[in-house]
Amino acid sequence: MRLHLLSLLAVPLTLQAADPQLPPGVEVGEKIYSIDPSATSLDEANLKVLSKGETDIQVQNGGIRITSLEENPFLELREEISGETVIRLAIQFDPTTNHFFRLSFFDVLGLEYNSQFKRFALLEKTDRKPYAYEFNTVQQKQGALDTFAVNPGEFVLTIAVTQAKVMVWCDDLQLFSFPLENVDLSGLFRIRSGWHSNWAITSLEIFKLKSIP
Repeated sequence: MRLHLLSLLAVPLTLQAADPQLPPGVEVGEKIYSIDPSATSLDEANLKVLSKGETDIQVQNGGIRITSLEENPFLELREEISGETVIRLAIQFDPTTNHFFRLSFFDVLGLEYNSQFKRFALLEKTDRKPYAYEFNTVQQKQGALDTFAVNPGEFVLTIAVTQAKVMVWCDDLQLFSFPLENVDLSGLFRIRSGWHSNWAITSLEIFKLKSIP
C-alpha cells in the first residue's frame, strides 16, 4: 500500500461546509468528534487508512478529499463510538460521474450510495465480527442523487441511531427509518470509497443524541 498526503490535488479542497440545520425533530447534545479545521494529516484528524492499492488523501479546512487510484480504500476513526449517536457528513463530488461510497458504524450497520445503480441502501452486517465487511441490504431508495439532495454536488447526510431504530436523511429528505433489536451501540466508524473515486467529505461531526422524531 502506498499512501500519499498531498498539498495539492487535481481538484483542490477549498470549501468548508456551511453549518446546515438538523432535520426536523432531531436534537443533539455533546459533540464527540469533528475534524479540526487546523488538521493537515490523518493523524491530526484522528483517522487511519485501511487500504490496498494507491490512495491520495488531503486533509484541509476541517475535511478530507479521497482520490482512489486502484482498489477500494477504507478510512477508520481511531476511537470507537458508542451510545445513541448522530453522525453528520457534508459530501462533495461530481454527480454526473459514477460514484460509490459506504459508511459503516457500530460494526453492525451501514449506509451506501451507488450512482451506477442510482440508489441509497441501508445495510446490516451479516457477520458481526468487527473486521468483517459483508453487509445485507435491508432497505433501499432508488433514484438519481438529485432525487434526494437539494444540491447533488454538495449534500449532507444525517444518521441518527438509537437502541430502537436508525434514521437517515439526505439534506432534509428522510431516506430510512428502520427498527433495531439487540444492537450493541459501540464500535468503529469507517468510510469506504469506490474505485477511481475523487470526492470530499467537507465536514464530519459526531454527536450524542438527545431526541429524534
